[in-house]
Amino acid sequence: MWPPPVITDPSPPAIAAKPATEVMKKEALPPNYFNLTLRDSATYTAGLGTVLGQQHFAGSIQKMF
Repeated sequence: MWPPPVITDPSPPAIAAKPATEVMKKEALPPNYFNLTLRDSATYTAGLGTVLGQQHFAGSIQKMF
């Protein structure tokens, strides 16, 4: 075809930016002492179990030789 057809922009029109509004701040929650204590006790238990397990494993290897 001559002349080529006019190509129109198929994109939707831009939406005007709204002015910034005041952002509401979240209130800080109080600490949950049960969860904190549970996490700490689980960490110490796992660490102690690892140390004692390695000690037992090393002792059993020494007894074999």
